[in-house]
Amino acid sequence: MPDDELIGSALQDALRAVSRRPALYEVAAAVNQMVRSAVDLVPGADAGGISVESPGAGGAHGSTSGTAADLDALQHRHDEGPCLSALHGPPPERSVVVAQDLAGRDRGRWPQFASSAVEVGFSAVLALQLPAVAGIGAALNLYGRTADGFGPGDLILADTFVGHLAHLLFGGSAAGHSRRPTEALEEVELRRRLGGPALEP
Repeated sequence: MPDDELIGSALQDALRAVSRRPALYEVAAAVNQMVRSAVDLVPGADAGGISVESPGAGGAHGSTSGTAADLDALQHRHDEGPCLSALHGPPPERSVVVAQDLAGRDRGRWPQFASSAVEVGFSAVLALQLPAVAGIGAALNLYGRTADGFGPGDLILADTFVGHLAHLLFGGSAAGHSRRPTEALEEVELRRRLGGPALEP
């Protein structure tokens, strides 16, 4: 597992950037930097992005690559995908969605998205809901090229970024975010070992 100092440094760099110059473009840059840090530090992740949804609007933000942005946008366009499932799930029970094998056992859950993701080389997705603020929802989406590549340690590392991303996107309104109960992590691991979906959409 990456050293705690690396995680702390990545988070602090992003937070310092937005504190120095809190203009909108600087917030976007800080979000991008934090998503890149999450991808770098979560072993199963090869790309990432943020999905945001609000009444009458929604789309991809803070993606690490054009392909990740396209996959985020595709889910909004087809109204299906693990990231939207995480976005729409009420916390804490359904705020994490793991798709471990989009070419196999998870394909039927989101057929249009799964087909497109596999076509561009991604087999797994880990999506974590960010705390909602004033009717706006968001999720951190991590994409992996290897089927069954996300383990419980990846989930814990990814969750480290959730509160900070919410703070960058929504400001002080998200400051009251509390970490998910350990029961949610245990359920993800149990279902992973049983070979089923981590959480139902």
